Amino acid sequence: AMSDDEIAEAIERSPDAVAQRRANRPQRDTNTKMNDFVVQLHEKHFWETVQRSLLKEELSVFENSWASLYAQFVHQGVTATDEIMMKDVIIEDILLHRALEEKRKIIEEIQDQENEMDRIKLIPMANRTQQEVDSAVNAHRTVVQLRGAQEAYTKEINDIKKTKDGKFKDLKATRQERLKVVEESGKNIFALIKHLDERKQRESEGRMTGLVYEAARIKQKELEEYTTFADKEVDRPWMTPESELVHEQKEADARADTEIDKKT
Repeated sequence: AMSDDEIAEAIERSPDAVAQRRANRPQRDTNTKMNDFVVQLHEKHFWETVQRSLLKEELSVFENSWASLYAQFVHQGVTATDEIMMKDVIIEDILLHRALEEKRKIIEEIQDQENEMDRIKLIPMANRTQQEVDSAVNAHRTVVQLRGAQEAYTKEINDIKKTKDGKFKDLKATRQERLKVVEESGKNIFALIKHLDERKQRESEGRMTGLVYEAARIKQKELEEYTTFADKEVDRPWMTPESELVHEQKEADARADTEIDKKT
């Protein structure tokens, strides 16, 4: 690979510019991958439904969340079921943030109305105008209504959060279970391969042991017979108690056969 100085000289740029470009390259590569995930998202069958369900600014949030979640799971493989579950998790997350934002607006409105009530309270009763009295009454009524809405949003937020956490838990559990099955399958395959290899090895070693044993047995039988050596001596090189018994039995059988032949 060329150095920064060599590249700078070749393209007539400064080494610092080349170094900076190298430093920024990984981020650009990452951004390219993220953009690829977004492009793939736009080709999914559910993308049109997502577009109709969310606000324009929420679509950008969905795309970014999708790319991040996909990048997290892609190295382990992503199925169509995973994609549907990912979509549902992101939708719930957006709905959660939408409800949180609405609750924030309600809290801010409550604060404004309470500030108005506090301002009017500082005015002596005798000096208050009818408009200020009506404003205080309306502010109090508005605060009561807003607190009811705030409570409703709090319940909705808790429900959405519970649903989102459940869906994300299901997503992780589904993937972990599938990966566990794949992992166990891999273990079973490797165990089977190992078993077959061991069996083949045992068969090979068994055949080799049998051949060696048979060769030794044949050679032993040859050595147990009388052999004429180069000096014309005749002898049996292999002599053991067992071989002597076998040899004596053969000689006895031969003598018996000879006697029988003579008598017949």
